[in-house]
Amino acid sequence: AFRNCSSLTSVTIPDSVTKIGYEAFYGCSSLTSVTIPDSVTTIGERAFEDCSSLTSVIIHKIVLTKEMIEAFQNYHDVSFPDVLTMIADYSVKMSHEVKYDAVWKIFSNCPDDERTAAYVKKNFSKMFPFLLDRDDAETVQKVLDFGKFLTKRNIDKFIQYAIDNKHVEIQVMLTNYKREKIGYSDPAKKLKL
Repeated sequence: AFRNCSSLTSVTIPDSVTKIGYEAFYGCSSLTSVTIPDSVTTIGERAFEDCSSLTSVIIHKIVLTKEMIEAFQNYHDVSFPDVLTMIADYSVKMSHEVKYDAVWKIFSNCPDDERTAAYVKKNFSKMFPFLLDRDDAETVQKVLDFGKFLTKRNIDKFIQYAIDNKHVEIQVMLTNYKREKIGYSDPAKKLKL
C-alpha cells in the first residue's frame, strides 16, 4: 500500500483495521513512528522491512523503544513484523527462544501491560528459567519488583535451579526475595547458599 513511500514519516493505523498486509510499508525509509491499535491482530511479512528510520512503535498501547526495535529487527530466524504479530496476539506460534526474549523485553519496559503480564503468569514456569539461563539479573529484578509471579510454591524450585546452574547473583536475589516477601518455614533453610 505504501511500499517505498520515502516521504511518509508517521503512521497511525485506525481502529477499523484488523490486518496490515504483506510489504504494506516496505522501504518507507523516512518512517519514524507507527501506532498500531488493539484491533490489528495480523501483520504481514516484510510489512516494515527496510524502514531504517523507525524509532517508535506503539502496538496495543505497548511502547517499543528504539533499542527494542533494533533488537527485534536483528533476530535471525524471525522477522520484525512476526514479532509485532506476536505482540498483537501472544498465541502466534514461533520459537520459544525468540518469543520468550521478546516477551521479557516487553515486560521489562512495560510491566503494567495486562496482556503481557497475563502471558508471563500463564507461562512463568517455562519462561523464568529462560532468564536464569541468560543470567539476566536486570529482568529478574523487574520480576521481583513486580511481585506477582514468584510464590511459596515455585520459589524454591527456582532457587535450586539457580544453584544447580551456578547463577550466584540471581540465587542471592531470589533468596533475599524469599526472606523479605515470602518467609521461611524452617530457619535452617536460611543458611542454604
